[in-house]
Amino acid sequence: MSDDKSLVPFESLGGELIEADKDLLADVTSGGGFLPYVQLFTTKSDPVAEGKINGGEYGLVRDGNITSLGKNMDVVVFTVRARAFCKEDGELIVVYDKDDPEYQRIQALQAEGVTGCMAGPEFLIWVPSEKTFATFFCGSKTLKREARKLGPFIGGKACNMRSHLIDNGKYKWHGPIINACSTPPTALPTSEDAQDMVHRFKNPPKQDKVERADDDATDNVER
Repeated sequence: MSDDKSLVPFESLGGELIEADKDLLADVTSGGGFLPYVQLFTTKSDPVAEGKINGGEYGLVRDGNITSLGKNMDVVVFTVRARAFCKEDGELIVVYDKDDPEYQRIQALQAEGVTGCMAGPEFLIWVPSEKTFATFFCGSKTLKREARKLGPFIGGKACNMRSHLIDNGKYKWHGPIINACSTPPTALPTSEDAQDMVHRFKNPPKQDKVERADDDATDNVER
């Protein structure tokens, strides 16, 4: 049971200190080397069917929990890398080098329409409303096309991302629309944090290229 009032009110815990505590908690529980990711959820995705988020909304996924960011959000774009993944035998094979034969194999499998295989750009973004860095993977055809519009914002510039319904007469699905921000971001990381995060993002661990298949950052929609 919880509500907005403290059970034991005391003057020393003011509003600014409470917010600082929340920021501290978010900071010290974000270890493990895994960034949360932002995903545009389609109406046919499992989380939408399960009532965790509405179709056509962006969601921040962290530790299996989804925070809705709505159908319209501002982000800051820092950098981009290649990413390919393929589910095989309950494992998720992940490759970040576009020149790696394994990346090219997965890319070819996607072109053949093999379910569970995707390749494309993955962006490092900052989500001001949540005060966190996150990744945004563009693996479907729709996302790849619109991802090109993120290019001018790479380097720490803000853009607006909203979703819209696409209808080609046969299928209906949601896609992103990228534009410049009309207002400045409400919160920004420090330059030191940004530099450190960009370095880590551009230099992912090169272990055995295998992660557990419980976090694929996509709806697997090919349209």
